[in-house]
Amino acid sequence: MKKILGLFLGVLAITTVIGCGKKEATLYTVSFDSKGGSEVADMTTREDGKISKPADPTKAFYDFDGWYLTESYSGSQIDFSTETFAKDTTLYAKWELVTDGMSYQQFMTADTGDNVVVEGYIQDRQSWWNNKATLYVSTGNAGEGYFVYEMPMTEKEYNEKYTVGAYVRFYGVKAEYAGEQEISDVDSALTTVVENVPAMRRHVTDVTNSLKTEDLLKVQNAYFTATLEVVEYTAAGADEHVSANKAYGFKGNQPDNDLYLKLKNDKNETLSACIESYLTGTDTDVYKTVLSADFVVGATVRVRGYMYWYNGANAHITSIEILPDEESLIKQAKEYANFMSVPVGSEVTVTSILLMTSTWYQGKANLYFVNPDASGYYVYDYECTEAKFNEISATVLNGVYTITGTKSVYEGQMEITDATITPATTLGEDYVGLEQPLLINVADEESSITAFDVDEGYQNYLFIATMKIAEYKTTDANAKVAESKAFGYKGDEPTDDLYFTLVDENGVTINCCVERYDDFGKFIAFDSHNDYSKLLETLQGLQVGTEVTVYGFMYWYDGPNPHIWTIATEDIM
Repeated sequence: MKKILGLFLGVLAITTVIGCGKKEATLYTVSFDSKGGSEVADMTTREDGKISKPADPTKAFYDFDGWYLTESYSGSQIDFSTETFAKDTTLYAKWELVTDGMSYQQFMTADTGDNVVVEGYIQDRQSWWNNKATLYVSTGNAGEGYFVYEMPMTEKEYNEKYTVGAYVRFYGVKAEYAGEQEISDVDSALTTVVENVPAMRRHVTDVTNSLKTEDLLKVQNAYFTATLEVVEYTAAGADEHVSANKAYGFKGNQPDNDLYLKLKNDKNETLSACIESYLTGTDTDVYKTVLSADFVVGATVRVRGYMYWYNGANAHITSIEILPDEESLIKQAKEYANFMSVPVGSEVTVTSILLMTSTWYQGKANLYFVNPDASGYYVYDYECTEAKFNEISATVLNGVYTITGTKSVYEGQMEITDATITPATTLGEDYVGLEQPLLINVADEESSITAFDVDEGYQNYLFIATMKIAEYKTTDANAKVAESKAFGYKGDEPTDDLYFTLVDENGVTINCCVERYDDFGKFIAFDSHNDYSKLLETLQGLQVGTEVTVYGFMYWYDGPNPHIWTIATEDIM
């Protein structure tokens, strides 16, 4: 009996020991709410209550900013190296909207299908239709632009929000169609107009000198200008017709939609172009110009537009100026276009009329030249003896010179340095004199452009502008503002350069300078106004808001910064 009882107690003891072994840990499920991002699979905790950090989710146009225990993102971001979970838990993804737009270069090298965030000014728009509009956008830098295709928007947004000049941050997808790199599938809910940015100013790139594919690709979708010749157009398909004069093509029985052109430069490089009817309709000047009797094969034209792409460059043209069929004028226009188009550092040779000089100082002087179409050149630090300078300056507005030198740039100003200047001819039957200055905001003048349209393509032009005096402001600690706030100057007294700002009815401004060392006495036009002391006297008598007419040279300094030679409150046209 004792043996049996002992055996029973032994078995009971073993059973008791086994029954008191380590209890198995409870495991929990951690779920992930990615809040619209890519899916993250549930994870099960380890025995220590921890999980490994999952791969970050992704979400179009957002940067991932960690996991949180609450949907309000209260508390700290989860640190998976220390966090333990004692129950089934859901974690919530926090996202930050991307607000830094990529650069033009980053966009151009992005892959098709990539999400892109870009910023820029709306320069032009195709007509609104079916709650969509196509936009031409500039980054604000010359040679850079985007083509935003069929962005969803209401008609009210088209008329009031996404207007020309608005600076917009676009959220979309990089797409490609027949070589055209564009932005499609724009997310209108995220896309927004950015406030408190500088007003848009047009920037233009001259492509006259090279129409090669590799060069035009560098400025795809950018605003451009070129001085080219119209060549015979040939139909590209059975549904396309050619005009009777063979200068353009169109689809259908009548030229009442898109028009197609072929242009060439002096190197016989060609550019295909289109008058896009949804951008520049049949009632626009550019459309009417192409249909006019003057638009013929062989005509020399100055065009502006956007470097759209369709199986190669297929520019959308927004303006066409037909140059008069006068050999000398066309020659000057082409020389200017070539000068503006060639790379900085190139050797250049041009022929032009001496317009104005600065005073001679320490063996150097600055010279201003003008062409028959009002374009011109700025020759910086021309080295000469005083006797040579006096000889040259005696021919202001009469002497025609050939200028050879180096194309240089300073804060955007295209100029000729290291120049040699030799007489070319005198004004006569073989040379066309100045037709008229460039007109800016001049009322009742059909050829007048707006201040908004003043871009690099008008650099070094002789011009007349009618605008109002704006309040002069400066951040230069060395500069002072006159009591009237109509102008500024450096030093204690206004005895050197004078600065003032013009503004038009749309709020577009142009900063101006009366360059103290320009030799006003040599400039004979409107001579009753042309003297430094008289210009100072005029400025001292002006008030903010006064309308004035100014005459000068479209110098450039980080934007238009013309040298003014005449300021008048009366009509000087």
